[in-house]
Amino acid sequence: MKRFSRTLLPFLLTLLLLSTTVMGAVPVAADEEEKSVFTYEIVDGAVTITKCDTKVEGKLEIPATIEDCPVTAIADRAFYGCKKLTAITIPAGVTAIGNGAFGECAAMTAIEVAEQNAAFCDVDGILFNKEQTQLVRFPNHHRFSAYTIPDTVTAIGGGAFFGCAGLHDVVIPETVTDIGISAFHFCPNLTAVTIPSSITSIEFGVFSSCIGLTKVTIPPSVTAIGNYAFAGCQKLTSVTIPDGVLTIGNNAFSGCESMVKATISDSVTSIGSRAFFFCDDLTTVTMGAGVTTLGDEVFAGCSELKEILLPESLTAIGEYAFHYCSSLGKLAVPASVTAIGYGAFAGCSGLTAMVLPAGLTTITGGLFRGCKELAEITIPVSVTVIQFSAFHDCSKLSDVYYDGTVDEKLEIDLAGENQPLKKAQWHCREEVIEEEVPVYVGPSEKEEPSLLQTGMYIALIVVAVVALVVLLIRKPKY
Repeated sequence: MKRFSRTLLPFLLTLLLLSTTVMGAVPVAADEEEKSVFTYEIVDGAVTITKCDTKVEGKLEIPATIEDCPVTAIADRAFYGCKKLTAITIPAGVTAIGNGAFGECAAMTAIEVAEQNAAFCDVDGILFNKEQTQLVRFPNHHRFSAYTIPDTVTAIGGGAFFGCAGLHDVVIPETVTDIGISAFHFCPNLTAVTIPSSITSIEFGVFSSCIGLTKVTIPPSVTAIGNYAFAGCQKLTSVTIPDGVLTIGNNAFSGCESMVKATISDSVTSIGSRAFFFCDDLTTVTMGAGVTTLGDEVFAGCSELKEILLPESLTAIGEYAFHYCSSLGKLAVPASVTAIGYGAFAGCSGLTAMVLPAGLTTITGGLFRGCKELAEITIPVSVTVIQFSAFHDCSKLSDVYYDGTVDEKLEIDLAGENQPLKKAQWHCREEVIEEEVPVYVGPSEKEEPSLLQTGMYIALIVVAVVALVVLLIRKPKY
């Protein structure tokens, strides 16, 4: 089982807990005479259906009144998990329907609305607002496997297609300007989607857990990709983030385990935490020149990632950013980076060399922990602190190239559990000692000899000549 299945579970549970309750109202059960399977609240003479017995089967008609009070609202998740409910009729007086009201109604084929209802209507058993400008809910087991959203629609409601297992294809018209949170969450047989150019933001979890999705086209009109937007799209093989997108949210593509290539445009400035978390097959990332921050665990678990070129615009790398990128061989961190988070490269067991940026002051704890193949590293003179366990279990570290002197090296505050760093050969910059260099004086600059000096020279010459004459006179004859 993929590790990601465990990490996605909390997210799915979060999606299932989006409901809220109305404060100050007392829930009561409808009596048998009204054939009620509901739990409801009466506030100011109006009824809100808060829950339905999940054992209900077949078709169900919500009564227009309960206890002589009109039914006016259906609360969040009111019919959630009624798996044997096949159809439901909403009375004329209902003016509000909460988020996820009909979620996980796996057998539901149609949602019908009384013609007199002033707030909602249905078309082919699909729930819309009265003006048909918002698609509220597409039944989980609707007969349509391919659906073209009407061009009257400008908004797709939150969770509108949540869990529609039978939906294989959907066409979103250019009239749509808003797609609500988790709108297509867990549509397992949806294989491709084209987002219209009228969309400027892809919200939280819109296409999350669409496990059959193989292709998505994001238009340049989009400026933000929200948290979990495509999380768990296990068959998505590549993604191109177009010019125009500024931010990629947390977990945006986490668990896209078949993704091989990601292309990020120059317009992107921030990539959120776990954005590509455990994209197991990701081998190539082309990162644009505008990225300034990489979030925590952004590429953690991308075990096939072999090389990535970090842009000169980058200033910060989050904690565990490349954790367990075991195929990553070499990485140059640009000089613009001033902060690298805890354990950013921990577990990169294939990493052999690293050049740290000149402006870095602290090598954080666990930064290279478990980088068993790391043989050499370049540390700038700006580093003054190396935290606990930064180089723990770097058993092959042999050479440290330090851009400072031996004395400057001794000033570094080195914490414990960094034995490999201590044992390695440090190559420090030699100190330059300024020495006095003799100056050559040319002939034109020589001083004229004094009379005393001249006399001394003559005297020495005379003495030498006399000595030579004496030696010749005394030469023995044979």
